[in-house]
Amino acid sequence: MYGIEATVIPPPHAVSAEGTQDAPAALHDWGDGYHLVVSRLLPYKNVDVVINAFRGLNERLVVVGKGPMEAELRAALPPNVRLLCGISDSELRWVYSHATTLVAASYEDFGLAPLEAASFGVPTLALRAGGFLDTIDEQVNGSFFDTVGVPQIRHAVTENSDKTWNPAAIRKHAELFSEDRFAERIRQQLQHVLAAS
Repeated sequence: MYGIEATVIPPPHAVSAEGTQDAPAALHDWGDGYHLVVSRLLPYKNVDVVINAFRGLNERLVVVGKGPMEAELRAALPPNVRLLCGISDSELRWVYSHATTLVAASYEDFGLAPLEAASFGVPTLALRAGGFLDTIDEQVNGSFFDTVGVPQIRHAVTENSDKTWNPAAIRKHAELFSEDRFAERIRQQLQHVLAAS
């Protein structure tokens, strides 16, 4: 737009698999094997569409988030969906580590949740748009659906239910977006700028 070539250094994800993990009380009767949404509860995040995609499915969904749509979403939750608000970092680590996939259905400039999930070896089913195109490699850490709709999300969930992912490869992919990698790339860019001036 401005005719300037610029190096883009993506921000690091903040939630790491390192640290304590505590099971949230709301999931005391749920074990491993659920799908996960981590998102602000805002209309453009499409959490309602994801919830409706799980309605009637033989799959479970955990939604972690806060926002103005909380009461509306909670009032219409099907029995296979749990909504968690205000959980601690250790509870969030537990939730990520026990999920089978993350579902990301909003248009994001970058989108950190898939990288957070990847640091736990968890793949992402995401909208094929925005920043997800930069962070999700379909051969390594996720799959895409092309539009936000109940049928499309439901199809992505069922199509990937039997897919075998490599958690070690997913975690390695997340390291490309770690705090250490971010700091290293910032240092490299600073050295490049200083050398050029």
